[in-house]
Amino acid sequence: MKKILLLNLPFERPVQRDYGCPHGAKADYFWPPIDLLLFGAMVIDVGDLSYLDCPAGKLTWNDSLHKIKEIDPDLIFTIISSVTVKSDLEYLKILKQTLPMTQIWASGDLVFFSDEQHAEVDVRVRDLTNRAGILDLLNCHAKTGVVDVDAQAPFTCGIFPHELLRGYGYAMPYSLYPGITAVLTNYGCPFPCTFCNSNGFPFKKRSIDEIVQELLYIQRFGIREVLFRDFTFSLSDVAELCDKIKRNDIRLAWSCWSRADLVNADLLRSMKEAGCYLISYGVESGDDDILTHSHKQLDTQLIHEAAGLTRAAGIEVLASVIFGFPGENRERTRSYLQKLDPDYLAVNLLCRRTGSAASKEGPTLVIPEGCDSLISADLEQIRLRDEAEKSFYLRPAKLLRFLMLSLKSRHRFFIFFKSAWALFRKWQG
Repeated sequence: MKKILLLNLPFERPVQRDYGCPHGAKADYFWPPIDLLLFGAMVIDVGDLSYLDCPAGKLTWNDSLHKIKEIDPDLIFTIISSVTVKSDLEYLKILKQTLPMTQIWASGDLVFFSDEQHAEVDVRVRDLTNRAGILDLLNCHAKTGVVDVDAQAPFTCGIFPHELLRGYGYAMPYSLYPGITAVLTNYGCPFPCTFCNSNGFPFKKRSIDEIVQELLYIQRFGIREVLFRDFTFSLSDVAELCDKIKRNDIRLAWSCWSRADLVNADLLRSMKEAGCYLISYGVESGDDDILTHSHKQLDTQLIHEAAGLTRAAGIEVLASVIFGFPGENRERTRSYLQKLDPDYLAVNLLCRRTGSAASKEGPTLVIPEGCDSLISADLEQIRLRDEAEKSFYLRPAKLLRFLMLSLKSRHRFFIFFKSAWALFRKWQG
């Protein structure tokens, strides 16, 4: 049986490499990279798995190389990303020199959405749902190759051994419990938003029964919280999933990302009863023209109604917005956010995300080039983003609301203040 290491490469700053959407880790939080979890679940029956997440574990190059030499794997599966590519390839070059007999497999946005080959990578995994392709290459002992996209392959990945994640303290900045894990109910996204690359993956749903079995496995090992890492959670058969969660006495707290046009009062009530405590909605902008031009296929009124229904169901609301759209009216978005009044706000800068429609349109659609602050960005854009976050979070009513939310669990009380301190340091420059 091969020794297989699932490796998230080290980087000089906090970074989240994950599912084709790499970015700087905000407020010093991490969730387990879904690429590693999917691949691990696919090969668990044919490999002896180890897991090493260098950014989450705060491991340096030297520390991580020492640990990898101790493991001495036959195969390393890792993620290379557009925001860390230079560092990633340099590290893999050293890794190949250190362990010349170890085969290196990789996924990531530079693998999913580019035909470019890198000498440091032996096998490129372009479809994390193509189980047959992964196992075929693994079993035939090919030295190099590609696991290509198979849009017809069913999304049946098995169950990842989540106990490997212990000790990393994964958390979102709003988590109720320490040591969360991540689960997928579907893969890809059918919506055509121009700023996102998720529609570049073949959209597939996973079996509800397999998801339930994974949740039971997670609960059995004492994990108390799950992030459903779907690009759009409500595209799966959520009502059936929630019913089976309740019938199987699964008592996990969970959060997810969804869309305003995919929820209603009955569904939200069922989600709440099944353990959902927070939904993150892609609001993007308070300007309907921007939503139209970016092919969001939503309007501000519908988003406002969905947020109200979500709060009425007792579920917290996180609004994610983007600054940098051409022709945007930022004041209109700020005014809209005041009326929307979500519990949390995430402000992102528009970037030329590899594989997105915007990446094919040229630089006039992108401010700044690159993602988040890992690549040199327009300092004025960063300043405006920070001002928007400050004006939202530093209102007396919002601070009081935060205090009330922080009392829901001891862990949340701690992480709120940790996140607040990280944001304060970021705002101070």
